[in-house]
Amino acid sequence: MKGHQTKYHLQIEGVRTTVTADTILSRLFSVKKGLDPFGPDAHAAVRGLLQAELDKNNIKKSEGISQTLRYLMIMGITSEALRSEYHQLSQGNLGI
Repeated sequence: MKGHQTKYHLQIEGVRTTVTADTILSRLFSVKKGLDPFGPDAHAAVRGLLQAELDKNNIKKSEGISQTLRYLMIMGITSEALRSEYHQLSQGNLGI
């Protein structure tokens, strides 16, 4: 499964688009959200989670959907302490 990507069909700004997501990351994200990523409807369930994240964060097509989803999934599965430390370090190193 090393390097495996899964395609998901999502709606962005009313237009159907295909995004790719790392399979392990999307499965971990679904587990964190309380879903079984290996069940019979797993693909549709994960797609629903990803669509909800895009909608909740008002992501536009021009923002790099796959990359933005990757960021949202990583932040969604990490602990608050790790996210906080990451943001502190990134702001200091990147000057933001």
